Amino acid sequence: MTHLDTSGQKRHHQHGTHPFASLTALASAVCEMKLPYVLLLRRNVLRREISNEAAKMRGSASHAATAAAAADLRRFRPSIRIHGLVERIANEYDQNERLASLFRNRCGDARLHWYEEVVDRPEVWATIMYQLGLWPAPDASRLRTMTLKNTTHVVHGALPVRSLISNYDKVARALRPTKFKWMLE
Repeated sequence: MTHLDTSGQKRHHQHGTHPFASLTALASAVCEMKLPYVLLLRRNVLRREISNEAAKMRGSASHAATAAAAADLRRFRPSIRIHGLVERIANEYDQNERLASLFRNRCGDARLHWYEEVVDRPEVWATIMYQLGLWPAPDASRLRTMTLKNTTHVVHGALPVRSLISNYDKVARALRPTKFKWMLE
């Protein structure tokens, strides 16, 4: 796969690796300049892959602004590529851990939030707003008065993985003997 970096040079990397694998300089700069940041990552990277594949099928993002749009998006049940699945999951899972560790070591705090723990949790969003420097203090009451539930609708989060993909049995066979079998829940 080829990516264009900021210098205009083409860079090649192996399938399954991120083109910006070394983020040490970025983390150091963010921390040294005291820039506000948060890391918002998926703990269950299988679900992230499912969302990405479903988005590709329908040619749109995997988020919905209305309940009707969320219901429409749930109709898409992608097939997850089995070849290299465990390696892709392991790679992303390890990259997430390394990224959090990098910021923790450089800044003293990773400011890590897991996507699954943020959805429909105003107190976590309030902390994020504070960490980004947008609010002077975390204040979940400010979010409770907003219409968050009316502006973002969870598409797949509450549904079992089995109902989200067309090749669940193959995915389960690949993941059950690994440390990632919990991602099937």
